[in-house]
Amino acid sequence: MKKYLYTTLLLLLGAVAEVFPQSMTISGGNDHSLFICTKGVLYACGDNSDGRLGLTAPNAGTQYVPTFSQVDVSGLSFEQVTAGSGAHNVALACNGLVYCWGANAELQCGVAGGGSVSSPTPVLCGEAEGYDENGNKGGIYLGGVTFIAASTSASFALLEDGTVVGWGGNSSYGGGKWIETPTSTPKFIRTPDGKVLQGVTFIAGGDNNLLLKVDPDGDGLGDAYSVGTYNGRGGGLGAQEYYAEPVLLYMDETQDGMKQGPGDPLTNIRMLAAGDAAGFA
Repeated sequence: MKKYLYTTLLLLLGAVAEVFPQSMTISGGNDHSLFICTKGVLYACGDNSDGRLGLTAPNAGTQYVPTFSQVDVSGLSFEQVTAGSGAHNVALACNGLVYCWGANAELQCGVAGGGSVSSPTPVLCGEAEGYDENGNKGGIYLGGVTFIAASTSASFALLEDGTVVGWGGNSSYGGGKWIETPTSTPKFIRTPDGKVLQGVTFIAGGDNNLLLKVDPDGDGLGDAYSVGTYNGRGGGLGAQEYYAEPVLLYMDETQDGMKQGPGDPLTNIRMLAAGDAAGFA
């Protein structure tokens, strides 16, 4: 009897797993949502302004789509997608290429001329090594990507070699911009001395900030870096524009508990997250 019940339970669990495949990635933007199912198929719903849902007919011209509809990706499969915090999307294909669509006024989709992009378009390689449309080295597309992130008006990609590139604009970066002028071609994230930031293992984009985990020895614990406003460096210590700098801990040594100002860099970080106007570690 016990053996029969055990076998029946296994069959039921197998049936449930078959009927309800678990999603790989879920992401919400300002007023739209996306997810990837287990086969790498990409779906979107919500506000379709600027073509941010990436849909074909009959929903391509519909402003609001209340049900999840498949994004036009020409048979590609994806392993990650992010809606950033605005009206554009960045998706990482299983072959390591990056695709963008939606609002492009700040060139955050990597397409020159502004406007909007109504269906996924591969981003040109810029300063990073180029790949072909199949994900092999030697082409004109951004490839070799392991993770993606997006802010309201910019997009970012973590590369296999531990460097990060970004493209787009500055409209939501206030006094701490990640780049001087909007660009449709990816540019490396650099330190204040102009060197390419190395050893990055994770990135997180908010509305006004980009957070980076730097872990050159690969032990899982890293240092926190940031670009843009809400950068963890305190009032009056704003970022040198366009560069990544360490997030600083605040000293609190007075009897009345008043903060004494920034201290040592924030280290031993396992994970980072970025909100619209805040950072978390």
